[in-house]
Amino acid sequence: MKSAMCDRTVKLSLAVGATILLSFATLFSPCRGVKLTVGEKLENGELSGRLHVTGKYLVFWCRVVPDGVPSSEVTEDVRRALGHTLMSLGHTPSITIYNSTWRETFFFDKTTWNTLEGEWRLFMPKSQFSFSDDFCEEWMASVQLDVNTNLLGRKATLLDSHRVPILSTHFGSLSIDSAATRSEVGAFESCQLSQSACSPDVLIALCQAESNDIFLGITHGAYSQGSTRWMRVDLCNSLTDCGDTTVYDMVLSHSHILVLSSVGLLTASMSGEAAKVVFEPVELAGLSWSDWTLSFTPWCSASNKNSHWTEDLVFLSPNPMSTNLSRPVVGYWSVPPYEHWTPLEQREAGEIVQLMAYDWHHRTVLSLICSSEDRGLFLTVHPVLLLTSDAIPKLLLPPAPLPQEFEPVGYCFHPTTNHLYMFGNQIWISNDGGTTVRCLKTINSGESVISCHPSRSGWVAFLTTAGNILYTHAGHSRILHLGSIPPSSSLIVDGLGKLMEVTRSQHWLSTNDVDIEAGLGDSLVPLRGVFSIMLLSPLEMIITEHSGYQLESMVGALLRHQSSEGTLLIDRLLPPSAPDGQSSKIRALASVKTPLDAGQDQLCMLEITPISTTLCNLRHVCGDNSTGGWDPGDVGKTVHPMDGPTPRPTFLVLTVVNTSDALGLVNTPALLLEGNHLLTPSHWELLDTRSQAQPVIPAETLTVDRLEWEATLPPESEFEFLPLSHEGALIVTSTGEARIENVRSGRLITLHREAGNIEDILYPGDWTMFNNSLDSLWYYQEDACRHTLHLDGAATQHSVRYLDLGSSFTFRAVASSMDDSHSSNQQLMTVTVSNPSIASLATQIHYDQYGSEVADITITNSMYAMGTTAVTVSIPAASLRCTDATFTLTLHASCPPSKHLHFIYDPLFTDDVFLHGDPVDKLNRPLLKDLETNYRPPSTLGKDIPISNNIYNADPAASRPREKYDISKATGHFKQCAGKSSREECGCTVQQSLSSLAINSDCRQRVHRLLHAGKVTLKFLIREAGAPDTLVQEPVALTLTEINNRIDYIVSAPSTPSLDMLGPLSIESSTLWNSTAVQLTLTGSGLYHFQARIATGFSYCDLQDELQYYVDLAPLANPTPTIVISAVSLVMGGVFFVWYLQYLNLHPQPPRRLDGTQCPVGQFH
Repeated sequence: MKSAMCDRTVKLSLAVGATILLSFATLFSPCRGVKLTVGEKLENGELSGRLHVTGKYLVFWCRVVPDGVPSSEVTEDVRRALGHTLMSLGHTPSITIYNSTWRETFFFDKTTWNTLEGEWRLFMPKSQFSFSDDFCEEWMASVQLDVNTNLLGRKATLLDSHRVPILSTHFGSLSIDSAATRSEVGAFESCQLSQSACSPDVLIALCQAESNDIFLGITHGAYSQGSTRWMRVDLCNSLTDCGDTTVYDMVLSHSHILVLSSVGLLTASMSGEAAKVVFEPVELAGLSWSDWTLSFTPWCSASNKNSHWTEDLVFLSPNPMSTNLSRPVVGYWSVPPYEHWTPLEQREAGEIVQLMAYDWHHRTVLSLICSSEDRGLFLTVHPVLLLTSDAIPKLLLPPAPLPQEFEPVGYCFHPTTNHLYMFGNQIWISNDGGTTVRCLKTINSGESVISCHPSRSGWVAFLTTAGNILYTHAGHSRILHLGSIPPSSSLIVDGLGKLMEVTRSQHWLSTNDVDIEAGLGDSLVPLRGVFSIMLLSPLEMIITEHSGYQLESMVGALLRHQSSEGTLLIDRLLPPSAPDGQSSKIRALASVKTPLDAGQDQLCMLEITPISTTLCNLRHVCGDNSTGGWDPGDVGKTVHPMDGPTPRPTFLVLTVVNTSDALGLVNTPALLLEGNHLLTPSHWELLDTRSQAQPVIPAETLTVDRLEWEATLPPESEFEFLPLSHEGALIVTSTGEARIENVRSGRLITLHREAGNIEDILYPGDWTMFNNSLDSLWYYQEDACRHTLHLDGAATQHSVRYLDLGSSFTFRAVASSMDDSHSSNQQLMTVTVSNPSIASLATQIHYDQYGSEVADITITNSMYAMGTTAVTVSIPAASLRCTDATFTLTLHASCPPSKHLHFIYDPLFTDDVFLHGDPVDKLNRPLLKDLETNYRPPSTLGKDIPISNNIYNADPAASRPREKYDISKATGHFKQCAGKSSREECGCTVQQSLSSLAINSDCRQRVHRLLHAGKVTLKFLIREAGAPDTLVQEPVALTLTEINNRIDYIVSAPSTPSLDMLGPLSIESSTLWNSTAVQLTLTGSGLYHFQARIATGFSYCDLQDELQYYVDLAPLANPTPTIVISAVSLVMGGVFFVWYLQYLNLHPQPPRRLDGTQCPVGQFH
C-alpha cells in the first residue's frame, strides 16, 4: 500500500533516473501517508516504540507502515512493499543516540533488511554509545531513514536496565498472572505510583488488594503491553507484630524504595542483585503514620562526577490534608541509606511544618510553615548544610508570606526550569527558588489540586480531586482546563513527554494518552469580573478590569462573547491607570468585528459631570415625550462616547441612582476633561460589557468579617439570601470580588475571596451580586499558535551546558510573530535565570530585516560560584498550543565532564606509528624507546635499586629485573595485570598502550626517547568536547611532580609578578611554574614520568596530565664517574712515575764535583 506521493516518486525514478530521484526524495517526503515504527517486539508482534538495552547489546526493529491504519491490518506484504520502495531509493535506517551532553549518529547498511518479515533488524553493541556506568542520565534515540532531512523520523526512549537497579531487583516470588491467584487476592483497592527520575518509563506501583495482600508492579514501558511484572511483597518480613498493613505513601529515590504504611516507615535498598530484598523499619516513635506523607524532588544529573547521591533528600512531613495534627509539629529529613532521620527544628514556638522540598539548583530546603499564633503561612528557605538537629536552621532569605486562605497539599519542581509549583486550593509559583511567589489560579470551591506532572517539554499538568486536568506552560500565567478523568485514575508523563492517564482495573494498570491539543482547542474558560471597554478603532480596544481580577494570564488568548460571533485577540498587558493598582488593562484586537452589543439607539442626551478624578455623574437629558432613562439592568455596562478626539474616556456604570442619574467609573482618568460635557443621542452608546447578566443590587448594608470571611445583613433587612439561588453567586465591589460559599441563614453567608480586597462595610450601591445560575457572557480560549521560537545549534544540540570558572556561553534566540499588528516597541521574549547567584545574564536584542526579534544571550559564571541554574527563554504572549515557544538551557557551574589537560609531545606521532613504527630524527637516531619487560626506573638509591611502585611493560610470566635488594622486592605492583598469569591475560587495549597515565603503566611498552641531557619545553592544551582547543599560558600556573620520586632533573621557567606574589603565600605544596614556557632538563638516565597539574583557583576541574620520556646514552651514574676518574688519575699518575723512574735508570748522570771559591774553606784537605 503506497501513497500517491510514493507512486509519483516511483514514476519519476523511471523517467529521470536515480540521481534526480534522490533529490526529489530529499526535498519532498517520498512517503507521505506512511510512518516509521520502532522498538522491541511485543508478544502480539507489534513494536513497543521504546528501545531497551539488555546485556551488552541494543537490538530493535524498524518498520514502515501506513499511517492511520490499525496495526492488525498491516500485513508483511504491505510492509515489504513500502520497505522495498525506500530501499530502492537508497534509504536505510540510522539512529541518533543522545542525552543532555552527548550525541552521535550510527548508520546501518542494507544487510539489516529482512525481506521475509518486511522489517529492519538493527543490532549494535552497547559499548559504542555507553562509556561509563557512573552516568545518571536520561537517554533518548531518534530513528530516521535520512539523517539530513529527518525522513520519517521517530523519537524513542532508550533504556538500559543495568542503569536502573529496580528492574533487576527481586522483591517477591508469586505473581498474579494466573486466574487462580487473581481470584484469590481479589481486585486492587488502591495503588501508590512512583516514577524513576532518570527513566520516566520505569514506574513502580504498590497496590493493595481486597485480601490485604500487597503487590508491587514494576514496568519499563509505562505499563504498556508486556512491560510489567507483578510480585507479591511482604512489608512485614522483618517485624514480629504486623497484622493487616495499609500503605499510605511511597517514594522511589535513585537507590531506595521508601514505603509509609500502618506498620511504620519502611526502606528497601535496590541493589540489583538476585537476592530477595527485605524492607527494613525506620525507628521513629510517637508518629501516627496515616497523618504523614513522604516527598522527594526527582533530579537527574548528566554525570555523578559533579553530583552526589547524598542529595537524594527525602522528607517526612505532616500531611496537609490531615485533620488530626493540631499541635505544633516538625518535619524530618534523611539521606541514603535513610536509616537516621533528623527533625527540622522550629524557629519559633507554635509552628507547623506543612511542606518540605529540596531545591537542588540552589542546594536549599524550602519549607512551608504555618504559625498558629498569627495564622500566617510562610515559605522559608534554608541552606541544606545547616540542617542539623543541634542548631536552629538559618534562613537564607526573609520568609515569603502566603495568604491564609491557601490550603497547601503538595509541590513539584519543574525538571528543566526549576520553577516551584505549590498547589492545593490554589496554585502558586516561585521562579527564583522561593524569593518571590505569586498566585496562578484559585481552584473552584470544594476542589483542590492533588498532583503535579511537569514535562521536560516545558508544560505542566495538574490533577484535582474531581479528576479535572489543568494545563499550563513554563513562562505562562494562564492555566486552562484540559479535560477530565475518573477520580480513581492518575496521571503520569512518560519518557517521550506524553501525558498519560493511568487506570486501575481489577488486577492491572493500563495507560491511555491524553490528547493535549484537542483539550486546548475545546477549553472555554468563563471570564468573571467588572469590565469597561475603550474603543481605539473599530477593531482595536482597551479592556479595563476594575475588581482586582488579574488579566495578565489572558495575554495571547482569544476573548469571545455569547451574543456575537466576533473574537478578540488579547495582545498585550498595559500598565494600570488607577492609583490603587486594583485595575488592570489589556489591549485586544478584533479579528472580524467587535463582539459587543450596543443595544437600542439612545433617545436621550448624556451629560457627564466629573465628581472626582475617577467618578462621574451620568445624567440622561431627555425631552418631554422621551421614554429613555437609566434602568437597573444597565449596571455593569460601559458608556462609550463617539464624539471627540481619540482615544476617548469611557465610563463603567456602577450604580443607577434613578432613571435620570447614574454613577460612572472613568476608564482612563488621564483622558477626562474638566467641566461638564453634553453628548447628543447619536454621539454615545451603551455597550454591554458585563461578564454576567441580570445583576442583583440589594439596597442593604453588608458587613464583612475578613477574619472569618463571614458577611451579615442588618436584622431589619428586607432582602434575604437564598441557598438555591445565591450559593456560588459572585459579589462584586469597586475594589474586589468574593464568592458566596454557603448561605447559613437569610442574613448570614460565608465568603471566599476571589480577587482584590473587600471592604469591611459595603453600603447600598457599593456591592452588586451576580447570580451563579447564569453562565458567564464572556469566555476566553486558546488561540492558534501565532509565534515561533528558534534557537541556534549551539543551544539546541545539548540541553545541559557546563560553565567552568569565569567562563561564558553565548547563544542566539529568534522570536517571530504572525500578528501583523505586533509592534517592535513590545518585546516578545523574556529571559529568566532560576539561580542568579550562579551566573550573570547579558541580553542584546535587535530586529532583523524580516521583523523578527533577535536576542543574543550571554551567560557568564560568577567568580567561584558553583551550582546549577536554568536559563529559560519564552514568549509569554504565545498560545499554549505552541509547542516551541519556550526553551530552557540548564547550566552547571562546575567542571565539564569532558574537559581535560593534554600534553603535546614533540614530535607528535600517529597511534599506529607510536605502537608499531620506527621513526628516526635527521641523524637517523630512534625517537622512540622500547621498554624492557617489567621495567622500573632508577631511584635515588642507585640505578639498579628501583623502588617505584609502577611497573612498565608488565608481564606476570616474566622475571622482574634488578630486584637484588629487599627494598626493590617489596615495591612494584601490577595494576592491569594483577592476578593474571601472562601478558595476554592482562587484556591491554590500544588506548591503554597509548596512555601516559600511571594507572596504565602495565600496558605501556614504548615511550618517547631523548639523548642526554634531555631538554623538553612543556606545552599543554585544554580540550573540551564541542569547544576549540585552548593553549595553556600565562596567567595559568601549574605544578610538576615526578611520579617515581626522581630528583635528578631541573625545572626552569620565567618569573612573573603574579607568581612572585603567590610564592610566599604557599597555597600549593609544590612550586608554581609559569605555564607559558616551562622547560625540563633531565640530567639522569632511564624513564622520567611527570604529572603536570593546573594550580587550584584557575578551574573547577582538577586538570592534570602525565608525560613520559626515556633519557638514553647518559654518562655513568654517580658515584661511578668519580670513582673512575679517581682510579684513572691514580693509574695514570703511577704510570708516569714508573716511567720517570725507568727514564732515570736508563740515563744515569755522574754527580758534579764542587770546587773553586764555592767550596768552603777547610772542607777538603
